[in-house]
Amino acid sequence: MNERYTPEIIANNPEQHKENVERQLKQLQVLFCDRLYQQYKNECEREDKPIDKTFSDILEEHGAPYAGDLRMLVIIMHSERSLSEEEQDDLIAEEHYKDINKLYDELPEGKIDDNSPGYIKSRIDELNILVDYLEAELKNAKAEIPDKWREMHESPKDENGQTENEAGFIVFNSLKEYNTPEIRQIQTALLKAGFSKSDDFLEIHLPAQFGEQKISSETIPESLTRLAEKIIDKYPETCAVVMVSWLLDHPKYKQLFKMTKIGEKSGSNWSQLIGSNGQIRQDRVEELLLTGKMPYRNLIGYVPTEEFLQRYLPDKRRGEI
Repeated sequence: MNERYTPEIIANNPEQHKENVERQLKQLQVLFCDRLYQQYKNECEREDKPIDKTFSDILEEHGAPYAGDLRMLVIIMHSERSLSEEEQDDLIAEEHYKDINKLYDELPEGKIDDNSPGYIKSRIDELNILVDYLEAELKNAKAEIPDKWREMHESPKDENGQTENEAGFIVFNSLKEYNTPEIRQIQTALLKAGFSKSDDFLEIHLPAQFGEQKISSETIPESLTRLAEKIIDKYPETCAVVMVSWLLDHPKYKQLFKMTKIGEKSGSNWSQLIGSNGQIRQDRVEELLLTGKMPYRNLIGYVPTEEFLQRYLPDKRRGEI
């Protein structure tokens, strides 16, 4: 294809490039939810059913990173108290979704049968008001409560420039640290696979490929080796290493991780739209628009810790297992 759905990203530095990629991803998330909502309304009209959902309902179900930023916002802005998940939901609805739905309802209806790059770009321009809203709210939170913002975004780094929860390119966390619908979905799959509620797991993921930060078949095994050493040193109670990613459905990368697949997580992994050069892949955007689905499924997989260590722990440390 010659004409692009999104403009080529040109930036002066990696941080600016990262910000531009994140904005384009949010634009595509909002566009995708816009088309889903239009489809939903059309179905209701055809079947003579009431339109019970709002645009924000679709955004909550399918626009994971956008909705995740809203959840982070209410946690930061109400950091004086610990919020339950229900309280977070109520605050998001009261403080943000009301405004988002109002902004959306004032826009002209989208044309879900027009996939031409020219129309898609014009519709993204119309929907930018929703992306601008989120970015303004994030900027406000960063300015109003800088200490809490830094706490959630900036972790101390060691002499190698790594945080406690990083191993090379891999970022990891214990599933016990979180209690969200997404984590519970993973835990349910693990229970069905034979694990118990008391078992602990390390969930790993790879950052999106921004700018020069490229993930390759060489860097992934190296990062997994670093993770194996961290498990021995600090997380010996880990029962299995878990991953939820489109990479487990990718012909090349799934061979690197060699995990047992135990389910598919709802929601889409938007990082698969980013190519190894840090640009949005126009072919994958086109596939998403034509099929309504991401090119790769978001799979849940695991590998038992003993097997993981046998694969990746360096020989010099094998006596410590």
